[in-house]
Amino acid sequence: MPGGMTKSSVCKYFEKFGLEQMRQNAVLLVALTMEPGARFDSEESAKQWLDTVAQAYANVAGITFAARSHKSAGSASAGPVVAINSEEFNQAQIAQRQLASRTMHALATYLGVVIDHPSTPSDATPDNSNDVWMQEYGPEFSDGIRPIFTSKKARRYDSFWNWARQDVLELYYDIMSQRVTKIDLSMSSHCLRLMNRVTPALIDMLHRIVWCAGRSNSPAHTLALKRGTALVKMCEIGLHAQPVYQFTGQLCAPQLRINGSEAEYFEVGRVGESTVHDFVRAVCCTNGVCAAVDASGNSLDIVLQKLGLLTTETHDKQQRELPPMVHLKSRRADPVSWTYDAQDSAVFTDVLRDMCDNGLTLGNRCALVTGCGRGSIGAEVLKGLLAGGSRVVATTSSYSASTARYFQD
Repeated sequence: MPGGMTKSSVCKYFEKFGLEQMRQNAVLLVALTMEPGARFDSEESAKQWLDTVAQAYANVAGITFAARSHKSAGSASAGPVVAINSEEFNQAQIAQRQLASRTMHALATYLGVVIDHPSTPSDATPDNSNDVWMQEYGPEFSDGIRPIFTSKKARRYDSFWNWARQDVLELYYDIMSQRVTKIDLSMSSHCLRLMNRVTPALIDMLHRIVWCAGRSNSPAHTLALKRGTALVKMCEIGLHAQPVYQFTGQLCAPQLRINGSEAEYFEVGRVGESTVHDFVRAVCCTNGVCAAVDASGNSLDIVLQKLGLLTTETHDKQQRELPPMVHLKSRRADPVSWTYDAQDSAVFTDVLRDMCDNGLTLGNRCALVTGCGRGSIGAEVLKGLLAGGSRVVATTSSYSASTARYFQD
């Protein structure tokens, strides 16, 4: 080939015959069998040889090139069809887009519609608000509150029926191995959790365990038979009732210890309150706060005495007006400030006492809990919701295998 005649220019020349890329490769293969004896001295002679090669390929492939028309002096001559130039085609497309854009703007001007910016000033308000927000708080705050929820990371834990079976077996073998030798609060709590997760298959399993325990008179078998029989009755009742949450944990009170310059906070068992009934009675008693003040050395009376305000009438009035430790406030008496509401507090106290006697049922309820990480108050709330039969959606910002295992357990 002469200088300037490259493979791309040869393929470009074959486009005038209407040959696509694969056809062009086939023509080049035919050209290998028709190699000229010497190098062409001009581009014109090279094109004549390419015409010969293209015609030879047409004869081999059994195709014919369509004739193309040339209008000159009212006459027509036959020849191969010239393919569309890609550059010209792209320019034509650009021209069409420009024409469509000008037409659209002309119609918008005629209709009085602005299409280049927001139609109303209110459309630009969110952008301005976002700019003010970013200037005030910075990108760190915005990134910190950005939602990170994705449904692909959701985990569903609904295998309570299987965990209930495992808990039954653990309780049975703890009794058989004499790790459990008496019925205490821990065992009662265990049985209550089983009652809330009872299924017909679990009752069949309990009947089988009771039958096995009755085949021996050993102390372990006797305890297993006694506890198993009671558990069967509880589960048969719970099978036709909603799950019930009842607090069976240890009652604790906060305690603060100041050691040098450091303050240590920890929880200790509540004195004189062995059951949740005792706790509710203590915190809802109207004289509980006064009793606590008197036990601490009459500190309130000492302050009033130093101020010269302590009289018999003042002391009696203070005793009457002090609300219980746990109470409700409202604006019923004063629309400006929150004051103790005896009526609402009495209703709240009745609800607490009813929960002590009958528990709390949350069946067929759905709850969303955030901030329920390991060791948090939200985690304890989550446990109570699940024990009451509620379906809970718990969110966490820590996505890892250990976190998934924690929520599964």
